[in-house]
Amino acid sequence: KQIGKENQGVIDSDLGIELCRMDGVEALIRGSFMKAGDTFVTDVKVLDVGTKGILKTVSARGEGVDSILKRQIDDLSREVGRGFGREEPVTRARMTPIAEVTTRSIDAYNSFLRGREEYERFYYDDARRHLERAVELDPEFTMAYSYLAWVYYALANIPAYEETVQKLRKIGKKVTGKEGLYIQALLAVDGKDSDYISILKKIITGYPEEKRARLDLAARLNSRGRHEEAIVELNALLKLYPRFGPALNLIAYAYGNQEKYDEAIRYFQEYASVSPGDANPHDSMGELYFYMGRLDVAAEKFKEAIRIRPDFGSDNRVSYICALKENYADALKWIDQFIAAAPSRALKGWGFQLKAVYDHLLGKTEAAFADLTKAKELALADNDFVNADNLYRSLIWTSYDLGRYDLFLRYAHERFDFRAERKLRSGALNEILLVFYQGIADVRQDRLDAAQAKLAEIEAARSKINDQEKQTFEMAYYHLLSEILAAQGDPEKTIKAFHKVAGPGVQVGQIFTLIMNGVPSTYDIPARAYLNKGDIDKAIVEYEKLISPDPVAREFRLIHPYSRFRLAQLYEKKGLRDKALEQYKKLALIWKNADPDFPEAQEVKKRLTALKAVPSP
Repeated sequence: KQIGKENQGVIDSDLGIELCRMDGVEALIRGSFMKAGDTFVTDVKVLDVGTKGILKTVSARGEGVDSILKRQIDDLSREVGRGFGREEPVTRARMTPIAEVTTRSIDAYNSFLRGREEYERFYYDDARRHLERAVELDPEFTMAYSYLAWVYYALANIPAYEETVQKLRKIGKKVTGKEGLYIQALLAVDGKDSDYISILKKIITGYPEEKRARLDLAARLNSRGRHEEAIVELNALLKLYPRFGPALNLIAYAYGNQEKYDEAIRYFQEYASVSPGDANPHDSMGELYFYMGRLDVAAEKFKEAIRIRPDFGSDNRVSYICALKENYADALKWIDQFIAAAPSRALKGWGFQLKAVYDHLLGKTEAAFADLTKAKELALADNDFVNADNLYRSLIWTSYDLGRYDLFLRYAHERFDFRAERKLRSGALNEILLVFYQGIADVRQDRLDAAQAKLAEIEAARSKINDQEKQTFEMAYYHLLSEILAAQGDPEKTIKAFHKVAGPGVQVGQIFTLIMNGVPSTYDIPARAYLNKGDIDKAIVEYEKLISPDPVAREFRLIHPYSRFRLAQLYEKKGLRDKALEQYKKLALIWKNADPDFPEAQEVKKRLTALKAVPSP
């Protein structure tokens, strides 16, 4: 595609050599085979890319087509490697027969190669189909299972991911060498960072030109905020493979994470040039422009990715950009398109959860709960208990936002019964979180003594929490503490505690963060603290921050209509009629199709009528 020959049916030696020169390849192996009865004879010639001269000729033979992968490839590899290029000692670990690492089936191997290629283009559903075909043809194909695990994870199919990992635990032990280390890394991915990174570094030390290990290492470093270290690894990788698209993509993200936007754009543009016709470069650039606050440009990039690949998933990003601008009609249109095109039930379920956020903000309570019910059905259809648990979170906090605390606590009890039955998270954490929910309900119902007792109960259970669950514990503790302090009218202590509620920020490429930041409306805790102290002016300042027209200033969170509603009420108290009227008019548009019994929408109509009857000062 890069040289305008994408329609060439066959890559002959001349074109192959031209492509090798583009990537700095020194030698090209051209192969052919002949069949005589059941005997297969494979011949390979090693060509010098610079001179087109033959450097070496090697042949191998065996009985049956399976002999090619069973024995011939290993024999040919040893012969080609002997005396050619850099002399490297071939250790026992490097001599794992290829059939043990891969397969004896030519068809399975072909499906694996197709699947790996689609995985690296981020076309996960295509990758899934090819890789599932590979393991169907050969149920012991270890490397195909490795990639299939990553694909299931990307498709949010957690049960299939866990099942595949368990399969690898059983069959992966026989694989040694580089491929065995890759399997070890996959099995360590959910454990300690140090273990995962150590295995990847071991691969790089033993196989300095192995690109996928360097890429995986850089990805982990970047995700942990170690951007400079990631860039060092990626520069080393790009020195070896200057046109490796996934590396160009990741280094652009690493620079973008440091707000070095010019460098990031340059690498994204280079990524697009080496990956013509692929959707991901446009989606990636869309993310960068999003964080730069250039929402219109970001939306166009996401739309280009969708034009190239309708099921790529960028629709939910466009949807969220519309919602950031309070254009919920278009937000709903785009999220419906995402749901229709999503290649897995899990991703459709995430789409319905985000749609529920929009419907909730629009005052369409019945529609929001219907969305969540549909998402739950999709999760349970896959036995995806992790995602179903996330659904309970949305049900709980939507109920809380609406002030329906009986329903809030009912869903909380259902969630932890569900967790206990499926053994999700530790019993100690689940008990603490239920107490947290009860404490939050106590605060909102003016039972501060009961809430403080529950905070003390949580603090007393701190020692029971393991290291992996401490962050969740801290979030619950400081959330309840900040709510109590706000109710007591202590803004300084409230803000200090509130800043320790370290939940995930908005990441436009990760839909669950959009959902978690969309509901509930707890970002006004500092405003409520000032209000309970009697400082209306400072409460107004806090609410004005939450409705800022600048999405960067809002940390890319949606404008919750409740913030506008409470701000309008405060403007009225201060006698700021025109400002109050402006907020009520906006709310009337947002809630124009709200449920008939949605109380805030009815109150907005009353206040608009009353304020319009009062002349401007």
